[in-house]
Amino acid sequence: MKQLFALLILLSLIFPVHAEFQQLAVSGNTTIEADGTKANAAVSFKSTALQLNTNFALMPEKKLKTFAVKCSLIPEVSFYYGHLSFSGLYSRIKTPCFSVPGALSSASSPSAGINLTMPSSGTSVTTPKAACLRLNLDSINLTCFTRHKTAKTEHDEYLAEIDWHPPRTRLYFSLFGGSFESEKQSTSRWFLAARPYAKEKIKYAGFESIYNGSYFKLHSTNSISTSPYERITGTWRLCSTLTNRFFRLDGGFFWCDADHITVEESLLRKTMAAYVHPQLKSVTLKNGHKFRSGLTFSAARSYSDGIAPDCTTRADLAFAAEYRTDFLTFTLNMKCENAQHGADSEKLAEIAKARTEGKNTESRSLFKFMDFSTANAFLCYTEKTANVLGFGFKAFPVMLGRTQQFNFDADFKVFPFNSKKNAIDAAVSFTFNPGARVSLFIKQSADFSQEKEQTAETNLYYIDSIKTELRAKLNFTYKNSTGYLTAKTTIKKELEDSDKLAILFYCGATFYIKP
Repeated sequence: MKQLFALLILLSLIFPVHAEFQQLAVSGNTTIEADGTKANAAVSFKSTALQLNTNFALMPEKKLKTFAVKCSLIPEVSFYYGHLSFSGLYSRIKTPCFSVPGALSSASSPSAGINLTMPSSGTSVTTPKAACLRLNLDSINLTCFTRHKTAKTEHDEYLAEIDWHPPRTRLYFSLFGGSFESEKQSTSRWFLAARPYAKEKIKYAGFESIYNGSYFKLHSTNSISTSPYERITGTWRLCSTLTNRFFRLDGGFFWCDADHITVEESLLRKTMAAYVHPQLKSVTLKNGHKFRSGLTFSAARSYSDGIAPDCTTRADLAFAAEYRTDFLTFTLNMKCENAQHGADSEKLAEIAKARTEGKNTESRSLFKFMDFSTANAFLCYTEKTANVLGFGFKAFPVMLGRTQQFNFDADFKVFPFNSKKNAIDAAVSFTFNPGARVSLFIKQSADFSQEKEQTAETNLYYIDSIKTELRAKLNFTYKNSTGYLTAKTTIKKELEDSDKLAILFYCGATFYIKP
């Protein structure tokens, strides 16, 4: 550790001649819990020519957790080495399928190219070390990196990406390619859970195009790779957004070959996904109140892991609305989860017959999504289908001259084919801010489930779990022209668990150094 500080001081003395601005930040945090005390520290040095980030543990053992260095002798070229994290295009290559947005949320616009992040206090120690070279010109960005991975297969991988943004346009094009090794070993000598294969080098390529207009956005990502199963596999992801002052329409489609292997050595089991998401944007009424609503419908097909994989096709429907005043916010949401898409009518008839022959298994659903008895129905109830009706409100009372916050939420989940799984989730929370630096948070949550054994009183619910959470925070910040100092203390406690007590101390200092 002494050598680390010596290196930091040496670099801070050597590189000021190349820099217009330097910044030195030192921070540390200590967490005291029932199972022990943990302490970490981080040091960061930044300038236009050099950046060094380190994070190391002090307790229960002393060791260097993560580090990275960035060197930019000229602004257009940067070299990185250390525990680097890659996002942007790399995240979409690593996880090709999109995340379906919620009824009131909007699909975010993707950032072009690969984004690189230096390690911080939250960076995992399992992040592999990488060496990266970046070239940034007016309209072309080039990123090349290599790293040694030991998570699943110990190997070196080589990847590169070039991002081109034509001048005076809203178009972005990216090319991605490289190679890595993958291996899947058998865990059983008898009945295999998945088709194994020996270590093999896989070549990977991808292409992405983005158009970010004011009223229309289009995003397409395609990838292709070799496969140990003696055939080439690929993925295709297409997302679009159409918007104006009052309405927004998001949509997406994903397709993938079975057993496609990603750059993280994962076998994709989801081969198709699609969603459509119309949304009424926030509208201000004559009385000054605001209203918004949204609807999301999605469908997906995936295969199980095995020699003879089973196909599962599901659909989800969600609706939500929000009404806001100056002091109150009301929300309502309705969902139908895990509905069967294109279900076999004979199988549904068997489920319906078993339910009606059972003892007091009459379904009492909150709302009807589709009649399960309809032959060749597009969407049908199955045993896993759940209807959810939720509502809540937020209040913003003013106390001691400051705005506080009170939340209440409740969800009613009903399984039409299996009432034993019916449940109610409720939560109440209150945030109290008596001063600018002090806050108190109290949350009471309870889960109610229906009686496991069928009885004549099918509407009886019993407390499944109850939880009370307390959090108190004290923040202090001091700033001037040479830097700033921050200190935080957080206390977390769960009343039902005597061992769940955590006290977090954080202190950070940032100094500005002028050459």
